[in-house]
Amino acid sequence: MNEPRYWLDVRIGCCAVRDRQRPRDDRNGLDCDMTDVVRFWPGTLIETVCSGCGSKSSHWGLPEETVAEAQALCDKLNAEARDAPPQ
Repeated sequence: MNEPRYWLDVRIGCCAVRDRQRPRDDRNGLDCDMTDVVRFWPGTLIETVCSGCGSKSSHWGLPEETVAEAQALCDKLNAEARDAPPQ
């Protein structure tokens, strides 16, 4: 069975729909300017302060709604690619 043309790449602080028919960009990380990225969603930097000691920390967050939107686009693009006439 063939892999779908489009696939969802979800990272800790971002996600993207990527295209297997575009040249693969093998850099570390995931960025909007990568050659095989169709659409990119950045996460949000979340900063917190410890109520006990007052120290600050931060981490990246990616809402489930964002991942669901990305998955919906991925599914739509794969359906269109599957239904397209051969070239």
